[in-house]
Amino acid sequence: MRVLVTLFVVVVTFGFVGLGCNTPKSTQSTKQSSNAKGRAKVPTPRREAVRTPPKREVACPYKNKKACADWRKCEAKKGKACFALGLRMERGDKVKKNVKKALMFYAQACELKNGSGCLHAGLLFDNQSIKEKDGKKRAFSFFEKACVLKQAPGCSRVAFYYDLGFGAPKQSPKQAFVFFQKACSYGDGNACGHVGMFYANMRPGGSLDYKKAYSFFEKACEKGDGQGCKNLGLLTKSGQGTKKDLTQSQIHFMKSCNYNDALGCFEMGQIYEQGLGTEVDLQRARVMFEKSCRLQASEGCRSLGLLYWKGRSVKRDRKKAFTLFEQSCRQNDVRSCVYLALGYRRGQGTKKDLEKYAMILEKLCNMREKSGCYQLGMAYRRGRYSLDKDLKKSFRLMGQACSMGHKRACRLYEQEKKARAKAAKAKQQKNEDDEDDE
Repeated sequence: MRVLVTLFVVVVTFGFVGLGCNTPKSTQSTKQSSNAKGRAKVPTPRREAVRTPPKREVACPYKNKKACADWRKCEAKKGKACFALGLRMERGDKVKKNVKKALMFYAQACELKNGSGCLHAGLLFDNQSIKEKDGKKRAFSFFEKACVLKQAPGCSRVAFYYDLGFGAPKQSPKQAFVFFQKACSYGDGNACGHVGMFYANMRPGGSLDYKKAYSFFEKACEKGDGQGCKNLGLLTKSGQGTKKDLTQSQIHFMKSCNYNDALGCFEMGQIYEQGLGTEVDLQRARVMFEKSCRLQASEGCRSLGLLYWKGRSVKRDRKKAFTLFEQSCRQNDVRSCVYLALGYRRGQGTKKDLEKYAMILEKLCNMREKSGCYQLGMAYRRGRYSLDKDLKKSFRLMGQACSMGHKRACRLYEQEKKARAKAAKAKQQKNEDDEDDE
């Protein structure tokens, strides 16, 4: 009996376990804790940190340390460094000169919002260091970006492109005016002077306002623009936009000349020559005209030539005067070409040469100088100065001179016109009579 009871207990116990019946949680946890106490703790293995191999630095392509420093910063997207590297490439500074690579770095700097990069990229196309079919358009695009980034020279270039009508979408003096104003506001003195010229009506598309013109010329002069000082002097001399003051105009002209503005020196020379607001001083006038001529002002060369021609303040020297007239005439100064023509015709200051005289007359006529057209017309009318007689050319030239207001040319032109009309009528009448006879 005891054996049967024992067997029954064993069967029941193992039967529950076999059927997957869960023991109570408290019993389970007790068992687990007793088992955990009986076991030795197994240490968990440490996971070693995965070491990524260090990035290999790309070797600098330049030998110079400073160039390499710029290159690394440019690689790190530093616009200023890209511009500096472009400048090195353009100038060949510590690196081999390469204009195309310079453009690449300038363009990169421009993309990184560096205004100087945009400006210099545009200049490479503008001065044709890089020649492309659409170079002016590309230059304009870079200058526009430079202007957006408040680069005053960029705005000025955009203004010039609109004013002259190349590279820009279309010629537009109004747009030129807008961009000159922007450049002026960013500190470009020359641009301020251009805004002043629009207001003084010296430029097409401007509106006349001498007070505003004076204000902008004053800004230009303060920023060291010689042309602005010269224009300021002209307004002060004439009393436009301000009170007339010859003494003040002298100050402006002298300042202009000191800034190497050729016409400022010429104006100062005229003041000394004519004694405008000061005593006549031909020695100082000559010094001013000499500087003006050196700075390539045709007016300065001509005025200096006249001093030598007449022997005023200097020893009379017509050869030197003739050379100065020749230099000025090459710059299309009408009065100098007239003096040059007289020199060739009379043999003064040079050897007499009637063929060259005729050539200068033709140049004068092309420059719309009425006496040039008239004298050339007379030469063809009479077959003089190595020219063959040609009445048709003479008639045309007299008509040109007449349209420019040459009275004697008009009388000859009208006479010739009537004579031609009479001859044409007579010829027509003769033809009609011949037809009737047939």
